[in-house]
Amino acid sequence: MPVGEVTITLENVATLSGLPIDGEAVI
Repeated sequence: MPVGEVTITLENVATLSGLPIDGEAVI
């Protein structure tokens, strides 16, 4: 999976979770 798609996926998860996107992926 391209890095771009991974970034979009992480942003979507953060958005759906109601978490702020500060540039760090906390899983």
